[in-house]
Amino acid sequence: MRAGRLPALHRDFLDRILIAQAQIEGMAVVTRDKWIPQYEVPVMAVRAAWRECGACSHRTPAGPGAQRADAP
Repeated sequence: MRAGRLPALHRDFLDRILIAQAQIEGMAVVTRDKWIPQYEVPVMAVRAAWRECGACSHRTPAGPGAQRADAP
């Protein structure tokens, strides 16, 4: 398995699985993780996909006009 041959630059084995799949498919990894760019994989950096609501404990999509998938 390709993920098992990747260097363990950090402990998250699920990230290494995503990296290996992206390498095989020729795709980029969308992340804000500082370790991912150290692997040989294209990266699309993001600031945050979700933010805390503030009024409650729910997480909401970040960005103008963003809606939750379960919103009416």
